[in-house]
Amino acid sequence: MKKENNNRDLEFTNTTLIEVDDTSLLGYTFATYGVRQRNILTLDNVYYKDNNIEKLTALQGVYDTKSLTLRGDVDLYYKDGMRCQSQEAIYYKELSKLEIPTPFVATTPLHIFRGSSLIYDANKRTIKAKEVNALIDMNTSK
Repeated sequence: MKKENNNRDLEFTNTTLIEVDDTSLLGYTFATYGVRQRNILTLDNVYYKDNNIEKLTALQGVYDTKSLTLRGDVDLYYKDGMRCQSQEAIYYKELSKLEIPTPFVATTPLHIFRGSSLIYDANKRTIKAKEVNALIDMNTSK
């Protein structure tokens, strides 16, 4: 009898993945379903948290050694007060950088804005957005 080879290293359901170094917790991910193939995790119903991100959720995620690519109802809350919502995003953990290549809504403590794409650098606290079509100033103390 020939054994089927589906190239899956690991398959799991309702699992929390915890990332640590020698001294501390770096982050964790929860997924309702996931598959690991060749060091790439494909996840369903993703919940992610690390030192910069308070909460990140998405319907699907692909996690490799450098990035977490998210698709479907992406909702991200940074600990500094920035929130981004879109249908697709790529988070580069080592760089603390978020790229959103699709239309988005972003909220900061002082502004709400929409655009066609966004790059947010949490280390530098800079936002670069294209085709911003709405900007609401929330600063009421003038």
